[in-house]
Amino acid sequence: MPLHPQAVEFLKYAAQAGQPKLYTLSAEQARASVRGAPEIIGPGPEVNTVEDIVIPVRDGQVPARVYSPDDAAATIVWFHGGLWVFGGLDSHDAMCRILADAAGCTVVAVDYRLAPEHPFPIPLYDCWDALKWIAGEFSSQPLIVGGDSAGGNLAAVCALRARDHHGPKLAMQVLVYPMTDSAMDTGSYAERGGDDTLMGTRNVAWSYDHYVPHGTDR
Repeated sequence: MPLHPQAVEFLKYAAQAGQPKLYTLSAEQARASVRGAPEIIGPGPEVNTVEDIVIPVRDGQVPARVYSPDDAAATIVWFHGGLWVFGGLDSHDAMCRILADAAGCTVVAVDYRLAPEHPFPIPLYDCWDALKWIAGEFSSQPLIVGGDSAGGNLAAVCALRARDHHGPKLAMQVLVYPMTDSAMDTGSYAERGGDDTLMGTRNVAWSYDHYVPHGTDR
């Protein structure tokens, strides 16, 4: 299957930027390499109110950001991507603004703790605890869980937990290129995984090695 034209343009831009290969970097170096992404992406649309909050989790608290449009139809709990190693509220600010504006929903972005300092299951526990707390605080609206890349993994697992533990009740899940299979043996990996793209085999293996270290049952 050919790549989407937008993906092709993104990969051209990434190649021209001359950044070192992600899988050759430490976690700190990787975070530094993407720190300027919000300026490149741009600010995103205006939203009626945007508020930074903190959410209690089982062993502390995590930051979050609430995007509230007028007459919100539902609440979307969003877990950002970044291969479990980088990303946060600022990296996904424009995307969450677009989502709140286009969907007409309140978006609560959760800044879960990152690997390798906080490997599995800590990021998952942060997201699960946050989802349950948000369900109580925004109980008047349908609840949606979603995420992109590593956040898609966390959203999918939280949806399964909500099903298996009888709540919180979810209206839907929204998974954007979720990382849901650590085997890396699908046709798309065989066709595109060796291209040193952002989601190429070596980068994804680097990500899993940080999040779910060897010796853990993936």
